[in-house]
Amino acid sequence: MALISSRVASRAPFFALSFHASAGLRLVKTVEWAWALNAAASVLGSVMAMIIAIHFGLTVTLLCAAAAYLLAGLCSRTWKNSAIA
Repeated sequence: MALISSRVASRAPFFALSFHASAGLRLVKTVEWAWALNAAASVLGSVMAMIIAIHFGLTVTLLCAAAAYLLAGLCSRTWKNSAIA
């Protein structure tokens, strides 16, 4: 039972992130640019995470990731509101 609950708990963040990514694709007119920016951000983010983890530790890396996701969430809300208006 513990194995099943740990697998479900470990997959929950990936479900939440993938849901928002697909919802965001509905807002853009050129999906190719969205995929290109996603690929660039993935490469840049993984490299930056390694550099931050080596120099400052994993706690700072996780805090930076949380701040980046919070900033992305705030930007997407303002972008969505401006697209509707």
